[in-house]
Amino acid sequence: MDRWTRLGIEAYRTGNREQAQRFFRYALVERPNDIRTWLWSVEVADNDAEKKRCLKKVLVLDPNHVLAKHALENIEARLSDKNAQHVDPFKQADSMGSEPVRKNAAIEIRSTPPFIEDLAQQNANTLIAGSNDTQALAGRKRNWTMIALTLLGLVVLLLLVAWSLHLFGG
Repeated sequence: MDRWTRLGIEAYRTGNREQAQRFFRYALVERPNDIRTWLWSVEVADNDAEKKRCLKKVLVLDPNHVLAKHALENIEARLSDKNAQHVDPFKQADSMGSEPVRKNAAIEIRSTPPFIEDLAQQNANTLIAGSNDTQALAGRKRNWTMIALTLLGLVVLLLLVAWSLHLFGG
């Protein structure tokens, strides 16, 4: 994690959103393709339009980022129907924000923004309940991919053994 992102997270944890925004902007100038910094930028964005812009950048960098897709869908749903009650994935009671921060106090730096952790927990709960077929399908696809890669590795290993036996006359 680069120093600007780390400083931005520390500023966020101490309740200084404006300073956090500044640090994340500095980090993105140095590393414009850093997904982690874009996700933290969503956490401190001033409005839904900024959050959408940051999430869209994450999806440009990683089109398969499930949680960014989910967060963007939540924002767009909330914006399209102002009267409906939607869960705000960016709202989190941060326990550190309510406590006074001591000088030189050690601050825990998590690499994942709170809204992403909330979405991951929501997705985990949905998977446990069995109501999210898309997520379950993605999990099965990953399982089959791992099996295929394992088999491919075994084939390569067998070819290497056969080649070395042939080469050394074994």
